Amino acid sequence: MATLLKFVRWLVEKAAVAVGIVVLGLAAYGVWLFLRDNVDFDLRRNEVIMTLTGERAQIREALGDVKLRLEQKALAIMAERERVRQADRVIAQLQALESTWDRLVGNPEQQAANAEQLAKMQTLRADALAKIAQLEREHTRTTWEQDGLELALGRMETRLQEAEAQKSQAAHYLLQAWDRSKVWIITALALYFFGPTAGRLFLYYVVAPVVMRGRPVRLTPELSALPEVAPSRVS
Repeated sequence: MATLLKFVRWLVEKAAVAVGIVVLGLAAYGVWLFLRDNVDFDLRRNEVIMTLTGERAQIREALGDVKLRLEQKALAIMAERERVRQADRVIAQLQALESTWDRLVGNPEQQAANAEQLAKMQTLRADALAKIAQLEREHTRTTWEQDGLELALGRMETRLQEAEAQKSQAAHYLLQAWDRSKVWIITALALYFFGPTAGRLFLYYVVAPVVMRGRPVRLTPELSALPEVAPSRVS
């Protein structure tokens, strides 16, 4: 029971010192940030909000333009596909009117006109297919642009919400202090908790073997009193 109480007391002392390290570190760094800024917190917060609001409006405007271009591309693709369907119908009709007899004897003039119209329809169809391929590539690139703008808008909304939520000056500087000094605070805590143990291990496994390999220590006989030797205990 006594051992458990000692352990609990040791644990509480360690936790209290650790909390003290964190609080002092954040407070010191936060005060330094405040003195370095030397500006009115509300004024700076409003300026940040205005800047972020303007950037958000620009992203939204660009996103609206991209969506309009996507709609125009989609309509253009539909129109070109309709041209292809119409050309296919005309081509099928002209091919159905082809006749070797009319081409040679019956009505060669009409067959020649039909052949010329067929060639035009086939060219129109090929141009429409090429246009569709180009429009689809542009539509894909515009979709990527839209995705990037939506991600940027989401990040901007998050930053704006964070800026609007910073109503406390103390909380603002504490968050800034933690964000910039957390590595040093964690390092200080690691040294506090594990530094003594690491030092003892270094003494035991590095320094002690060197001492053991050295010459023995001999006390002089002229000592007025021998050193007091205490019983062994945990360090």
